[in-house]
Amino acid sequence: MSTTSLLVQSAPALAQGALLTIKFAIYLMFFGFIAGVVLALMGISRNKALIAIGRCYGSVMRGTPLLVQIFVIYYGLPNIGISLKPTPAGVIALAANVAAYYLSESMRGAMDDSRCA
Repeated sequence: MSTTSLLVQSAPALAQGALLTIKFAIYLMFFGFIAGVVLALMGISRNKALIAIGRCYGSVMRGTPLLVQIFVIYYGLPNIGISLKPTPAGVIALAANVAAYYLSESMRGAMDDSRCA
C-alpha cells in the first residue's frame, strides 16, 4: 500500500479527528474562561474561606497529572452515581485543569493590578 493511498483512505478519520479537536478547543475556551474567572474572583475575595477553597483547588489541580484527573472524572464519578459520556468527561477534565493551571492566576493578577491602579 502506498503512502498516498493510505492518506486518502485515512482522510475521513483525520478530518473527523480535526473537527473533534476544534470542538474541544471551543468548549475549553468557553468553560475554562468561566471557571478561571470564578477562581480569580475567589482569589481576590475578602472572604478567607473562598480564598482557601480557590487555593486548595488550584494546588490539587496543579499537583496531579492531567491523565489522573481525566481518569478520576471518567471512571471515578460513576462510582458516586454521575455517569458521563467520553466527550463531556474530557471537556470537564480539561476545562478544570486549564482553569486552575493557566487562567485563574493570570486573571487574578490582572484583577489585582486593576484594583491597585
